[in-house]
Amino acid sequence: MEGYEYTPGMLRISKDLGWALDSELREHCRRLLEEGGPKLTVDLSEVNHVCSANLVAFAYLGAIAQKTEKKLDLIVNARVGRAFEVAGFAEFAVLHVRE
Repeated sequence: MEGYEYTPGMLRISKDLGWALDSELREHCRRLLEEGGPKLTVDLSEVNHVCSANLVAFAYLGAIAQKTEKKLDLIVNARVGRAFEVAGFAEFAVLHVRE
């Protein structure tokens, strides 16, 4: 699907994530969990909008990663980084906020 790119252990997203993309994003998160190794990275540095439904998808990814003893890194820009911080993602993921 356009806007998603995989490399080993990494999912790079290059499009804004509105509520209509919830199912699509969940599928990509499941794929990353299944195919990734002990360290998973999601690069959202090009994303300027993440809706609450998609935050839930990322929270699910983080919870399952933590449960299976995988490390999750989230690379976000300052625009969406605040949403991840307020939602408490630092409890189960390492947030890398880029300007």
